[in-house]
Amino acid sequence: MTNEIINIFTSKKIIAETLTNKFKSLYQININYFDPNIKKIIFIDLYLNIIFISPSFTTTDCNLIIKKLTNIDKSKILICIDKKFNSTFSKFKNNLILYPVHFSDLEKKINILSLSTLFIFNDIQLDKKNKKIINTISKSNVLLTSIETNILVLLINSQQSVSKEEINSRVLGYSKNVNSHSLDSHIYRLRKKLVKVSSKTEIITKDKGFYKII
Repeated sequence: MTNEIINIFTSKKIIAETLTNKFKSLYQININYFDPNIKKIIFIDLYLNIIFISPSFTTTDCNLIIKKLTNIDKSKILICIDKKFNSTFSKFKNNLILYPVHFSDLEKKINILSLSTLFIFNDIQLDKKNKKIINTISKSNVLLTSIETNILVLLINSQQSVSKEEINSRVLGYSKNVNSHSLDSHIYRLRKKLVKVSSKTEIITKDKGFYKII
């Protein structure tokens, strides 16, 4: 399956290069350089738009950006700002990250936002927005927790097996060095829920400490 697409908007080359290197194995990255002359900026509602607002921008610049974001689904917007712009972007308070931006915080925020609403895999449809899986034929469904939903999104999006360490880090927010038994419990419950709606889809253990959906 093709990786999710993320559009990154920034005026800083170092930000673009750093995030491209960090995310290139996880997502397809589109870099868009922009400055206070933002007339040509186009935010695409199909993908997640990560926008880095330089501290050198003015409130007028920010208001122009907000105007362009008016009709974009908020689940597709992540805005990195200096705290002085907090009140300016108050309508987007759940979509904000303050400078300095740490990669781990950015990754957690991305996991919270909906990169896609619907995912299709075998005979199931994952509705991430409403946190449930639906059998595409029988229409039977079961509700998921937020963590179960994000685990399933990660597994569906991964073309290869996913390590326990990576799931701990990207979904649960634990250090990759932590061998958490919490993940085992989440996988166990998720497997039971999959059985309720599908006879064709399951999560298997590959080698030691790796999971894959088939």
